[in-house]
Parts: sequence; structure tokens; C-alpha cells
Amino acid sequence: MLQEVKNIKENKFKVIGIDATNIIIGGGATHLKNLINYFLINLSSKYKLVIFCNDKFSFKKKNKNLKFIYIGKFLSSKPLWRLFWVKFFLPKKIEQNNCDILFIPGGIAFKNSSPTTVMFRNLQPFQISPKTLYGLSLSSLRIIFLRFLLINSFKTSDRIIFLSNHAKKIIQKKILIKNKYKIINHGVNFSGQISYNKINIRKTISIVYVSSIEKYKNHINVLKAIALLKRDFKVKLTLIGSFPEKKNYEKVRAYINEIDPKNSFIQLKGNLEHKILMKTYKDYDLGIHASSCENFPNIVIEMLSKNLPVITSRIPVMKEILGKNFIFFNENNHLDIYQKIKKYINSRKYTHYLNKRVNFFKSHFSKKKQMETTFRYLVNE
Repeated sequence: MLQEVKNIKENKFKVIGIDATNIIIGGGATHLKNLINYFLINLSSKYKLVIFCNDKFSFKKKNKNLKFIYIGKFLSSKPLWRLFWVKFFLPKKIEQNNCDILFIPGGIAFKNSSPTTVMFRNLQPFQISPKTLYGLSLSSLRIIFLRFLLINSFKTSDRIIFLSNHAKKIIQKKILIKNKYKIINHGVNFSGQISYNKINIRKTISIVYVSSIEKYKNHINVLKAIALLKRDFKVKLTLIGSFPEKKNYEKVRAYINEIDPKNSFIQLKGNLEHKILMKTYKDYDLGIHASSCENFPNIVIEMLSKNLPVITSRIPVMKEILGKNFIFFNENNHLDIYQKIKKYINSRKYTHYLNKRVNFFKSHFSKKKQMETTFRYLVNE
């Protein structure tokens, strides 16, 4: 009898819980779907996955070892109440569902009975400046409060996943994290033969900037640079992304109307569904990313995976991804952005450099590798 009980325990499925209560759309939702899909294909015969979920998150596939527990419409739309639920009710749900491990990709954790791993995604609370805050507002207070919550999470969690070495260094300056961390870069599918081509200056050059319209993303500087570039080339710019900061969006919209009143060379689009976005990259000649604050810019890797060359701001994480010998611009200086884009267009050197880096991109930023490494780290294999 004792031997039978022992065998039952040994054959028990290990249950992985994921707190996804603050994940709705965007990169967080894409990452969560990638995790679930990888689990269904590779791990559903070995583990169980229980996801504590926001009602706005949607996933259609089903499996007997995949369970969604939704928190309700009210909590899903009320961040402070949602935080209250995570603090006081999530621990009971974890116990009721026999979770052996808890993973929190959103980063905010409280003390739980199960071993807890958090992922650090949002760098904005740790690079506080006039650009990353929203003046005297509730939004600014929220960012400062989020900084406090994240520091507490890093202290109380058992392990931390960083998306980049750059992010790890920033947190190491704030708290002692010892050896309870792992760096796992975000990944995408580099399918097919990747070859970056030099831009054809005899036709209209289509440039795309994918980012939420916020002050620290430097859209005005990019627009000024493109207005100058238009004197030298036939050029079009498309801005794609949400606009959470209404005041800054209105400034961007007003500046577009000033330099392009007929909408002849600048197009402003809203947020696009991820699948649609990935398909649109084939329509452009060059991607641009001008953010002053990034933990790990998924967009840059996604563009590269779709054969689209990219030129970026000079922040440390970009150099970590693209290599120190790439061409970078000063995101705070529109003249430098203009000069560096023009240099990129006129030179074969940098597309040649990108092509030499293809194998590095494929090996370091593989979606399969990211998912595999993440689950191995979670279950301590």
C-alpha cells in the first residue's frame, strides 16, 4: 500500500500556475499565447498549466491539462481592485489548484506559498525622467507606485527572469539579487532565408515606426528628421501604435498636420493585431525605433525576422541586440536621426553588417529557445 501511494506521488503531474491577471493585449498577450502554445505542443503530457486570467484575454485552444480561471469583468478593468485580488485571493486559488510553481510574467508578486518566478518587463519605472513621466498626474503616480511594487516583487520572489543584460544591470544597482536570476531574451520565428537588401533610392522609400505614441518614444524628433529627409529622397513614413498619452498624441497629430497637411507622405495608424502587423513588414524598406527607454525591444527583432532592416536609438539594449558596430542615432536630436538614416540609405556597409549577423539573430532570438529555456527554468530542470 505504501508503495502504491509513493508511485501515485511520483506520477503526479506538476502544476504550473501563471498569474496573467494584468495581461490583456500587446507584447504581454503575445508572450502568454506563445507560452501556452509551446506547452500544448511539448509539455501537456508532463505538466498541468493553470492560468489566472484577465477576462479580456482570449485563447481558443483546449486541453485537459490546460485550465483558465477568469477573475471577472469588474476586476479585469479595475487595476487597483485587481491588485487587491492578487494580494489576498490569489494565494487561496493557488492552493485550491495545487500549484507547485507560480510564474508571474507581469512582474508584480506578493509572498506566496508556492515557489515564485517573476519576469521583469517594464523598465519605465526605473528610468524616471520628464520624458518617462506625465507631469503632475495620476499616471505619473502610478509609475512611481509601480516601481515600489516591482522592487518588493524582486525581493520576495524566489527567482527573476530578465529579458536583457541591460535590464539586469539596472535592477542590480537597486537591490541585491545574488544568483536568483536568469537572462532569457524574447524570441520570434526567423523562418525562411533572411537577407537584408540595400534600399533602392530610385523609388519611394517606405519607413515604418511601430510604437505607442508616448513622449519617451520621440515621435516628434522622428517626424522632423523625415521632413528633412524628404528634401533628398522620395520618402513615406507610417506610424503604427496605440496612444495611451492623449496630450502627446495631440502634439504629434498637430505636428503631422503642420508638415504634411495633405497627408502625402505621413500616415498615422492605430494599434494593429499582432498577426496583421507581422504581415505588414513586407510593405516597407526600413524600420525605425527611436525610444529612449526599453527593456527589450521585441519590435526590432520582429522586423529583423521579417527581412526588414532596422535603424535605432543608441540606448544600451539596442547595442546589446544589434552589436556595437551597427549604426545608431541620438534619439534626442532630429538632425542626427536625419543624418544617420541618410547615411544608412546611401551605404551598403550596414545592410552587409546585418546580413553577417543573421545567424546570431536566429540563434539568440529564437522563439522556440525562449519558450524551452523559460519552462526549464520554471520547473528547475
